[in-house]
Amino acid sequence: MKKLILLFATVMLFICFAGCSKKAMPTSVQAASLKNYENQIYDISLKYDPTWKFDPRYNERYEGDNGFFQVGATDGKNLSIDQVAKNDASHDLYPFGRYPKITKLTIQGQDARLIMPSQDQSSSFSKQAELVVKYPKPVNINGNFYSYLVIWADINHINEIAGTIQFLP
Repeated sequence: MKKLILLFATVMLFICFAGCSKKAMPTSVQAASLKNYENQIYDISLKYDPTWKFDPRYNERYEGDNGFFQVGATDGKNLSIDQVAKNDASHDLYPFGRYPKITKLTIQGQDARLIMPSQDQSSSFSKQAELVVKYPKPVNINGNFYSYLVIWADINHINEIAGTIQFLP
């Protein structure tokens, strides 16, 4: 009987993890309905909700009634990706609450860190999450070199956006 319960629990865990991983990556039907964002300065492309519009009040931000994303970069000079993520997660303003969760990911073969907010995140940060991805090689933006791509997005879209990021050749 114990073996049967253990087998059932193992199968349920597998189904749960398989379902979670499918949510992070858009299906081909979902991806086909998304709009393409390409930026030669940040050396990336990604897909996003086609109802979102460019917000001229910010640098490289698109938003709509159901979410947003914004693109940036950080030099991370002499810092590992873990240090960059930890610094962002523990900023004095607590943009992700006091107990954010940092998860290790790989995007396009590059180290990445996903910062998800804790329950105590301030409402002024709009359920914002952050994705930090190490560039394959630093990008030159206005004469400065940046080692890490940074994407901010709402918690409901960050995984979907992460699943579509491509570095430009």
